Amino acid sequence: SQLRPMSLIESPRPGRVSQAIAKSANQNILALYDERSFAGLIAKARSRTGSLDLELFCKGWQDQIFDGGFLDGVHAAAVDAPRAAAIIVARPETIARFLTSNDATLARFADTCLVIDADKGYEPVLANPSRPEATLAKWEQIVTHLHGKRNQPETIGLTDGALRVLDAFRARIAAALDQNSSEALLFLGQMPRLAAKLAVSLHATQTNPLGVVTEAQATAAVATTEQGIQYRHSVIQGWRDRIAKAKFETTCARTLEKV
Repeated sequence: SQLRPMSLIESPRPGRVSQAIAKSANQNILALYDERSFAGLIAKARSRTGSLDLELFCKGWQDQIFDGGFLDGVHAAAVDAPRAAAIIVARPETIARFLTSNDATLARFADTCLVIDADKGYEPVLANPSRPEATLAKWEQIVTHLHGKRNQPETIGLTDGALRVLDAFRARIAAALDQNSSEALLFLGQMPRLAAKLAVSLHATQTNPLGVVTEAQATAAVATTEQGIQYRHSVIQGWRDRIAKAKFETTCARTLEKV
């Protein structure tokens, strides 16, 4: 049978993304997860189907060969340099469980994620970052634009200014990890790569005849990444505070029962 493009998958069941990548004509998959489908993926993280999807996302992030499906007998051959990414829209509690998971595969995937607060209006805007009406609309614009250009490969460079911005951010992250290399901060090591990828995505939504990422686009990408780091921390801290409060209330209730 002929290969058919399967670039966009909505609310996939565990295992569907790794199955679809082998049937995609361009080996380019974007998965859209809602609360239920993402909770299902987390629940199946240690199963063969769930772990293959998570491994695919991690290999796609690192531009590595995805051979898990081949080794497990799902694919006829390894997938060379797959492009697999996900947009996840879920409750903060679900995201917090994901970010604090002890499962190694989930943790590796979580390290690559940009965490944003969709309710507060969050977008990588170049000129006017404080627009209150901005929510997921900007991300929808980016995804739609990139989806339309999926069969138009092009080489994108960096201006000297953009390179300086990204190098400076990389240096700040390296310095932070030198000062504190705790396991909770290991995700920071992926943030320079995330900022660079985001800068390219921003470039793709702009009319830029030079074919290069500009300093303004790189600056916006770094700012968005830094906001994501802050929001990630607030989600995790809020989750831990709620757990501590629940444990305290339970302890108090049990103590009162004995009085």
